[in-house]
Amino acid sequence: MRAATGQQVGVILSDTLGRPWRDGQTDVGIGAAGIQVFDELAGQTDAAGRPLRVTRPCLADELAAAADLVKGKTRRLPVAIVRGAEAVVGGLGLPVPGPNFIKGKLLDKLDNTQMGQLATDFGLLPEHGDTKARPRHDDAIA
Repeated sequence: MRAATGQQVGVILSDTLGRPWRDGQTDVGIGAAGIQVFDELAGQTDAAGRPLRVTRPCLADELAAAADLVKGKTRRLPVAIVRGAEAVVGGLGLPVPGPNFIKGKLLDKLDNTQMGQLATDFGLLPEHGDTKARPRHDDAIA
């Protein structure tokens, strides 16, 4: 594409997934080339002057979700061109996210049933038959 257009072109491969504790699905990046995947904001300040300690937006996920608005789920349109993101598109030498694209922490290894149980345990979801969420144990939330 770069040779054909003479432009810097970034590519994001995306897939649809659901998110724990959220209704609905969205597209997220599962691979990328020639694009800055993360926006490292830790060490900067927010609009109110508060320090950002761990803020790391995943630009690939945000662009994948925006592109999905154009592609749609039922239109059989596998590709969307996102313009206006030149600031995050670069050469093919940009770091490849590799294993950092998908976190390897315990919560990411739990299936939906386990995530639902964990959410219930911490009072984020109501127990079956309950009408409101509440912690099961006084020490469930620190």
